[in-house]
Amino acid sequence: ALAVPGYARANRTPITIVYGAFPPFTIADPARPGIINEIAGEVLRMIGREPNFVPLEWAEAQARGRNDANTLVTPLSRTPAREPNYTWIVKVLDIESSIASYGRSGPLDLDGARRLSRMGVVAQSLHEGFLRSQGLTNLVPVPLANAMGALISGEIEALYGPTLELRWHAHA
Repeated sequence: ALAVPGYARANRTPITIVYGAFPPFTIADPARPGIINEIAGEVLRMIGREPNFVPLEWAEAQARGRNDANTLVTPLSRTPAREPNYTWIVKVLDIESSIASYGRSGPLDLDGARRLSRMGVVAQSLHEGFLRSQGLTNLVPVPLANAMGALISGEIEALYGPTLELRWHAHA
């Protein structure tokens, strides 16, 4: 359930939803902005507020979400480092992570990832931070949009990232 105070209905100021492109969660198309933004937009409409979807580069979206009034940033994972920078409203979903490989037999785990010479990871993501905190020094950060191409071309031997997004890009 999601409850909204009565005063929120009285305020008719449009809400800007800024976001990076992380398909299928968020898509750089304001007409079809992705599942997370569709949910956020419907909630806002239910209380009489109109969403204005603005796709941005991820760093800019985070900065605008921190600094601009009447602005939501999606999709944003809640971390201790981000805690003081935002007013957190509601958890939308849990993100499952996995290691993808191409042309390898059997699944990889963290120990197997350590043994690779070129372990791919989605650049500047929580996944990269996690692998670094686990002591992996063989990381090759790649932009999400190019990650599957890097895996298929052999630039990286495996790829760690959000499962649903990896699947989306594998079939795109």
